[in-house]
Amino acid sequence: MASSPVNIGLARAIVAVWFLSAAMQGHISLIGGFENSAAGYSLRLLLFASGMLFLAPGGSPLLPVSHLTLSLAALIIGAPALIWAWVFGRETRTV
Repeated sequence: MASSPVNIGLARAIVAVWFLSAAMQGHISLIGGFENSAAGYSLRLLLFASGMLFLAPGGSPLLPVSHLTLSLAALIIGAPALIWAWVFGRETRTV
């Protein structure tokens, strides 16, 4: 079963909202939190940038980059923050 563009866009929007809300709160649901330090704030900035890349409209004349390229760039930028929260955020994890 092939994925429709609407399903892909909806999945990107959900991940973008998840990343943006985690960047603003300093805590990633089901993974863990960031400490209030320079490293924590820089990782929150990475998550924010990753969420904005997920929201960017690819394939338009304004941004002539494909959706796949934007999604891969967003994952590459957001992965260090997710890994950091998973490894060092265990004290704040509730699950």
